[in-house]
Amino acid sequence: MLALSGVVTVVSTVSAFLIGRFYFTQGGSRRWLSAWIQVAGWPLSASMLFLQKTKSLREILSISRKLASAYVVLGAINGGVCLLYAWGISYLPASTSSILISTQLVFTSLFALVIVRKPLSPFMWNAVVLMTCSTVLVGLHSSSDKPPGLTHSQYILGFVMTLAAAVLFGLLIPLFELVTKNLMASSSSAVAELMTFVNIVATVVLSIGMAINGDFSRISAESRVFKSGRVSYFMTLFWSAVLYQVQYLAVTGVAMLASSLLSGILITASTPLVSIFAFFFFHDNLGGVKIMALVLSVWGFISYAYGGYLDEKSKAPIAEDKSNYREEV
Repeated sequence: MLALSGVVTVVSTVSAFLIGRFYFTQGGSRRWLSAWIQVAGWPLSASMLFLQKTKSLREILSISRKLASAYVVLGAINGGVCLLYAWGISYLPASTSSILISTQLVFTSLFALVIVRKPLSPFMWNAVVLMTCSTVLVGLHSSSDKPPGLTHSQYILGFVMTLAAAVLFGLLIPLFELVTKNLMASSSSAVAELMTFVNIVATVVLSIGMAINGDFSRISAESRVFKSGRVSYFMTLFWSAVLYQVQYLAVTGVAMLASSLLSGILITASTPLVSIFAFFFFHDNLGGVKIMALVLSVWGFISYAYGGYLDEKSKAPIAEDKSNYREEV
């Protein structure tokens, strides 16, 4: 289950990045809609929850006040992440966005240290430094990385928004782990239940924003000017909703089955794939500075993963000794 969740995390992250950017390259401009569609696929999580039949509807709705409060807080944070991400990806190339979002591993590490008391090894701190340097390089590369027609101020706004989304997402993953391990029973149905309620709250929050901004009434008009056609427009929205929901389920599943840090590592592992596909599909600029930033990001990922491997390896003999001791007793 962990291996499956890990593979799905990487595949859905790459796909969601690309289809999210595709919407804006084809003439889409509704950022509230782009954010809303990231959480509007919650019926997929709900259907998985009911198909598993581990709980009745009454049991699902009979949640504690503490868990209900957690759903509201997590849903509001998730809505903020989606909106910031939508603003960022509307301005930045997909390859640049993926490098910036990969810094969520840094923030996941720091928040995990505080929230779930996950210590950081020297290899992990090395990864934090490397990925911070990667972000700085991308920022310095802004003058030659802007898409045609984009002003410098818009690029900086997209840069800041994407980085802010990485910070909030880095906070969200350890909170998911905290809730699933302390307020819920560890199971696949717990993941589906968590993502259903969290994304319902986020959908309500973003629906209010869409209504105020008038996005609902402009969907039909926008579909008519979409470069790939109306069918492509609605298919883009549909598959975006599906892919983002699958990503949520997989990321949360990894956090529950292993740790929030592993979720962050897998999302970061998708960065090179996003950059490569963005180069071929969107003709993103992959100049020397961005390639160096990408190398630093991958180097940081490898360092982090190796540090995690050493930690697990050091724990194995201790666990084995305890097992032998119990058998002797």
